[in-house]
Amino acid sequence: GKKGRAEDSHTSILPMIKVRGELSACKFDSMRLYVPDGTQLKKVQAVALRQTDKGYTFNFDIEPEARGFYYVGGGRRNDTRIMYLGMDSVVVVKGQCRSLRNAAVEQSHGTDTYTETKKAVSDQQQAFTKLLGKYRQNMANPTAKEAVVKEMAVLDEQKLGLLDSLKLY
Repeated sequence: GKKGRAEDSHTSILPMIKVRGELSACKFDSMRLYVPDGTQLKKVQAVALRQTDKGYTFNFDIEPEARGFYYVGGGRRNDTRIMYLGMDSVVVVKGQCRSLRNAAVEQSHGTDTYTETKKAVSDQQQAFTKLLGKYRQNMANPTAKEAVVKEMAVLDEQKLGLLDSLKLY
């Protein structure tokens, strides 16, 4: 469950996960922390943006047992930045308020792993689509078709390697 995500009292022996924000170009005055709730984002915390000489800052503290996917946003729910909060003690969100979706999430191993995995899956899907087209083009050419099947086998091995690297099973 998602219990503990917005609790006020800290009772864990583990340190709180701290999300710090360093933003610019802000036209709203608060930041919100959301969790995915099946089909929508559910607000679990809101904090005021503080203006500094370098821009705007915010801070969220999250119970360590409540690790998982979060989104941070300000003005619009469709402009949020996903992050995975896990065992990192301090995560830093840097970017512009007008484009939070493209903000950097630094010092977050979980977010880096999620982003890299998402890109790898997308790249593999694109490679498969390309190979499928190549296979269809070479239906009448057994030698070329066999070469494409070998390329598909290599791609399948890469997909299995990715799954193994994630320790999913």
